[in-house]
Amino acid sequence: MGIEYDVINQARSTGLRLQMGAPQPWLTTRGHLDPLVQREASADVLDLLDVIHRALRGDAHALAHQQARPLAVDLVGPNGELIELDELQHFTGERRTSLGWYPLRVTVGFSVEQYRSLIELWRARAQSVFTRQWSAGFDFQGGRRAQRAYFDAVRDLLAPTFTGHELVRIPVVDRDPRAAAAAVRRRLG
Repeated sequence: MGIEYDVINQARSTGLRLQMGAPQPWLTTRGHLDPLVQREASADVLDLLDVIHRALRGDAHALAHQQARPLAVDLVGPNGELIELDELQHFTGERRTSLGWYPLRVTVGFSVEQYRSLIELWRARAQSVFTRQWSAGFDFQGGRRAQRAYFDAVRDLLAPTFTGHELVRIPVVDRDPRAAAAAVRRRLG
């Protein structure tokens, strides 16, 4: 568990009601190959997620045949906005790779340029996280980092289709709940 409860409490002190995130039916361990996603998402988004998955050395066969388990988001805003609080492990070279595939015409709920800058600042330290961990569908040393970068992209690119809102990302490398709550307030208006 990260700092979600602290951010919720800080936000409430300013009148902003946030809730703990919950599993989303469209966000599963099958990623862009989940049947619901395949039916509902645009071909452009599906193609982009496929390219990102391959660029991160993901195994599509393993992804398609995993048991589909819903994944959660960190927080939910007052109008159903999904919010992710990104700690150090989100600022890896693998995340830089995934962001490199985001086309200019795709609008996401955070500054891609800011995230690229944060990755350059924190990458060396972030790369030490999950270094030896392998992961289903990313069967290589450091595969857990690649899996995290892929599912960050899944959240970013599919949230608008399934929620009507861009997914909001808030960097919290410093783990400061007051600053995170203020950033969420600014993003949600």
